[in-house]
Amino acid sequence: MSQTIVPSQMAKMLFEGKKKAAQKGHDLLKRKADALKAQFMQVTKALIEQKKDLGNKFNQSLIFLAKANFAAVGGDVNRIVDENVKTRADVKLTLKTKPVAGVTLPQFGLRNMDEEKFGENTILGITGGGQTLNIAKKNFYEFLKKIVEIATLQTSYLAIDESLKITNRRVNALEYIVIPKITYTINYIKTELDEREKEDKYKIKKVIKYKQKHKEEEEAQREIEKKLLLGDKEEEIKTTIKISYQKEQKENDDDEEIDAEDKLF
Repeated sequence: MSQTIVPSQMAKMLFEGKKKAAQKGHDLLKRKADALKAQFMQVTKALIEQKKDLGNKFNQSLIFLAKANFAAVGGDVNRIVDENVKTRADVKLTLKTKPVAGVTLPQFGLRNMDEEKFGENTILGITGGGQTLNIAKKNFYEFLKKIVEIATLQTSYLAIDESLKITNRRVNALEYIVIPKITYTINYIKTELDEREKEDKYKIKKVIKYKQKHKEEEEAQREIEKKLLLGDKEEEIKTTIKISYQKEQKENDDDEEIDAEDKLF
């Protein structure tokens, strides 16, 4: 282990709190990853559809531009376009943001565009070339909006993909590194505390047994002294001493049995 951990109840509570926080963070990140996956699939599907439709929009715009060139006087619409160009652009790009599952996604758009200019009521030319040019202009504007939508989806795709990779790395780190390491530390602390408890229990048993043995020896000694004072025979004294010795031998055998039982644990 990289750091020295002193087994104690406080350390156990500390690591259990860390494990609980790590599991909660893992659950939250897992939910975030699931939400990002769903949003990623949705953006991918929309991006594929918009890119497929982009070619059709471009082809339609070129067809109407060719019609405008055909209908215009002299077969050239460049002069008409140059005459109607303004000093300031009618189309401006806007940028907004949209939060999705903790990820800020850009939203591009177009503003200050008067789409009524593309109506059929505006005719720039006697032969109707101006009307055809307006229709071509409207189709190119739709093509431009399609490009802006694809730019929004493409940028969102890259942002969600990067955030999803980071979130998955964090989820895997918590699941396979952080939480198992904390669990191993908690098990280590529990094992050490259990060993200490068994050791303390064994010491208490030994102390109680020693005190009891010392007390019985004192009582036996007092009994012998009492009999000597009362003038008992020598044989009776020997018998008392023999009984005391047998008791002591039995106690020693009991101590050995206790030691054997403790070692089993």
